[in-house]
Amino acid sequence: PPKVKDADADADANADANNASSHLPDLLHEQREQLPTFLSKYEDQLPVLDIAINPHSLPGKPLYDRFFAAWEKVPDKSMRLVFHGTREDNIEKICVQGLDPNLRRGQALGPGEYFGAKPGLSLGYCKGGHKMLVFCILTDPSGVTSLMEDSHHPLRRGMGVPGVAVIHKPEHQLPLAVVTFDPYKLTEAPARLGKKKKAAAKAARAVSAVMTAARPMPAPARPMPAPSLQVRRV
Repeated sequence: PPKVKDADADADANADANNASSHLPDLLHEQREQLPTFLSKYEDQLPVLDIAINPHSLPGKPLYDRFFAAWEKVPDKSMRLVFHGTREDNIEKICVQGLDPNLRRGQALGPGEYFGAKPGLSLGYCKGGHKMLVFCILTDPSGVTSLMEDSHHPLRRGMGVPGVAVIHKPEHQLPLAVVTFDPYKLTEAPARLGKKKKAAAKAARAVSAVMTAARPMPAPARPMPAPSLQVRRV
């Protein structure tokens, strides 16, 4: 598996100070450490160059404290790592403030923010950029509009989009890291993934038939050699 690099001394000191001031444990320590292994499962869709931990996702920061408070309240404390694609100029603001519910558009599967279980589903929303967000979401039903495998949800009857999660509570979403990928290694992907591309297009058409605001999902990229990755804090 890719190597995990220990955080810089200054970043560690800041994190320790934040922990001391907030007195909150780091629920996501394991998820942060295992990010390279998690991403390596999708190396055929996302040729990763760099993984940067979002400093605002650390204990003592408002986003983390909000997430922790929500986690404490819900009966189901399950968490899941997912992907979110957006323009690069949105990423810094999202890392600091989270996703803004006032900017929701095209709510094809119901109200909320949309996440992909795999990076190939989120890639098209990067709009030509070379960075993607990894979020940690709470999957307690109180915040879920639609979940990847929830084929019985009323908004998904028989037509669902596999691998798409819709979470309508902002406090149930935490932008954990920014992944930089190599866009040049994606350029030949459509020619090699005909069947997958057709399947994705079929799913998108099914959504569009039910909710006109639906957008087609992009095809994943061709398999690429696994890079040697290091997790860092910025």
